[in-house]
Amino acid sequence: MKFKFLTLLAVFCLGIFVSATDSSAQRWKRAEIQPYESEISFKGDTKFLRRFYRVEDDEKYVEQLKIEYGTIIYERLPRGKSFRVFDEAESLARAFSSAKGMVVMEMRAAPGHVIKTRSPYGEYYYEVRGNKFGVCGNAKMYFKPGEFSTSATIKTHSVFVGACWENRIGTQGEMRNYLLDLMNNIRFKS
Repeated sequence: MKFKFLTLLAVFCLGIFVSATDSSAQRWKRAEIQPYESEISFKGDTKFLRRFYRVEDDEKYVEQLKIEYGTIIYERLPRGKSFRVFDEAESLARAFSSAKGMVVMEMRAAPGHVIKTRSPYGEYYYEVRGNKFGVCGNAKMYFKPGEFSTSATIKTHSVFVGACWENRIGTQGEMRNYLLDLMNNIRFKS
């Protein structure tokens, strides 16, 4: 069971990474970087961080952070570009449901299950789901540094967090707290 769950977790994280960076149409390469080279840092405890990667992408700056139970994807668009965000709850529900690991783990999301909340950078959305295989959660925020982002704000940056664990590790409530803690303590250099 543990091997099956770890395999599902690996597939889930890869599925999030592929869908979050739109790299299904392109081959992606990544290079490990040192934490001080990253545009992302965290307030407080950082023992959950495992590895930092810079991902090659001709259209935007992308970082992937491997964390204890999943991954964080950070994207920054070049000057003059912005994300086209129409319905963030719908977008997150679609991304969550289509991640390969989520399909294998038989978890589905719906916009009605996606919750809107706030971080120091603005509004963001998250969802936590669980079943007999484990508990998974996602959070997504589009923002522009220096401005508190709302639905009307032009957004030039995004951060996506995806995490899963076995039921013996924690409950859905604990996953919710884990996601909220990550989103509220993340900091960006640019």
